[in-house]
Amino acid sequence: CALPICMIEQTRGRAQPAMAAYKDAIAREPKLAPALNNLALLTVETKGDLKQAEAWSREAVRLLPRAAQFHDSLATVLQARGQTTQALASAEAAMKLAPRDAALLWHVAQLTAEAGNKPKGRELAQKALTMAPSKPVAEQIRLWLAKG
Repeated sequence: CALPICMIEQTRGRAQPAMAAYKDAIAREPKLAPALNNLALLTVETKGDLKQAEAWSREAVRLLPRAAQFHDSLATVLQARGQTTQALASAEAAMKLAPRDAALLWHVAQLTAEAGNKPKGRELAQKALTMAPSKPVAEQIRLWLAKG
């Protein structure tokens, strides 16, 4: 499948066909970093093999180390694996690459709190709100802050 077709399946919420299509694309082009990244995230979403998801995500980061979203995806995979400290390091690497991205800062805030520093996590979440995040991200942050 061509990468755009894989992504269409994914945006339609058809995880299994999208995953199969990404795997097919990777089989034909093993260095297709966006496919590796998206497959890793879909694997987390579908509660699949997280060890394999980490391998795909790490390969995507290795192939495109300046892609902030790939570092953030790796953070998501590591978080799902219960590796909060490593996840935070990966999310912070993403922030260094895209320091004005409110969604990335929001992820750093969540991981900071999860790692045990809730006051710093709240501070970072409030800072993310000042960075004009998308409406869904802003709503998530506000709900999280309201929970205390």
